[in-house]
Amino acid sequence: MATVKEAWVNRNEVIDESVEITYYVIGAADEDEVRTVCEADIAETYDGMPKRRTRITARLSEDTWAVIAYFTKDPWTWPDTRLSFDTTGGTEHINCSREVVSFWGPKGTANRENAIGVSNGHVKGIDIPVPIFKWSETHYFSDASITDEYKAILRNLTGRVNNDSFKGFDAGEVLFFGVSGTRNGDDSDDLWELTFNFASDEPESDITVGTITGISRPAWHYMDIEYESTADIPTSQLLPKAIAVYIHRLYKAKDFSDLGIGT
Repeated sequence: MATVKEAWVNRNEVIDESVEITYYVIGAADEDEVRTVCEADIAETYDGMPKRRTRITARLSEDTWAVIAYFTKDPWTWPDTRLSFDTTGGTEHINCSREVVSFWGPKGTANRENAIGVSNGHVKGIDIPVPIFKWSETHYFSDASITDEYKAILRNLTGRVNNDSFKGFDAGEVLFFGVSGTRNGDDSDDLWELTFNFASDEPESDITVGTITGISRPAWHYMDIEYESTADIPTSQLLPKAIAVYIHRLYKAKDFSDLGIGT
């Protein structure tokens, strides 16, 4: 019956990484018997490292063989990307509502063009929640990839919108709020954990303000309404009248593929 004994020679080991161990198989008539006894009698792991393969290196006599078993660590894998999101939204200052559904009192009138907070012809407006989709993505980077040039890219893309489609959103709909990063340890294999923060805004079309119709507001643009005061004879008061609507672009557009996290 064939047996396996460690040779105690020609060991090649990288500590905590890999090891090659030479064995003698004694009493085996052919290669098939060598394979059978090696599979049965050579341990499946060495110092926590799995056995990957066994190779016959020499036939030393009629029934004596030399073999090498190779043990290596499991291949290193990158941590999974983490995603999170919320739809708690943001706020926006508006000067007019979509509709005045009712009014009361002796000076109530439908001639205010939906303006909110009117006083002596001036419009104060209010802040309201608006539908904003916010999300974060956590990605992992090697220390060598976090260069000064990459840090400058992150800085220059913060507070910008996408100039092309990004993560399922059209150009101009995603605003990059910036990134926070941490690294635990100072070994060359220790990774940077970077969390990227985004929000998306939805463009609007066919907006009506007073008698001005067909207004379109692209995502992340601000709609500014200019009013003038007009005398309302029936109520003896000054009321606002929308005379112009301005759409302001607030953010520069940049190439978000430079973030290095896919598009």
